[in-house]
Amino acid sequence: RDISEILRERGVNVHHSTVYRWVQEYAPILYQIWKKKHKKAYYKWRIDETYINIKGKWNYLYRAIDAEGHTLDIWLRKQRDNHSAYAFIKRLIKQFGKSQKVITDQAPSTKVAMAK
Repeated sequence: RDISEILRERGVNVHHSTVYRWVQEYAPILYQIWKKKHKKAYYKWRIDETYINIKGKWNYLYRAIDAEGHTLDIWLRKQRDNHSAYAFIKRLIKQFGKSQKVITDQAPSTKVAMAK
């Protein structure tokens, strides 16, 4: 709603639902472009996983950050297993290259995935 008001002040009459649809459509595209431009291997990654409740169902959220605290990637899964952890790490390596050092919370699934 704030964006539609800002645009209205500048002479562009747009309904707030239109702005919402724009965000839904173009945010993933802009994110993919950003990831391609900022593709580099970071020296140190920190990988963590946690449970979160979404609409009454428990899901598993994987998150990787670099040494400066910037989020490299996140991945939401319905279950926590070796395959999910391995797929997330494989996805990180594909996006950013291999890291020299990876720090985890020593979760069993992450240990198995790192060994592969």
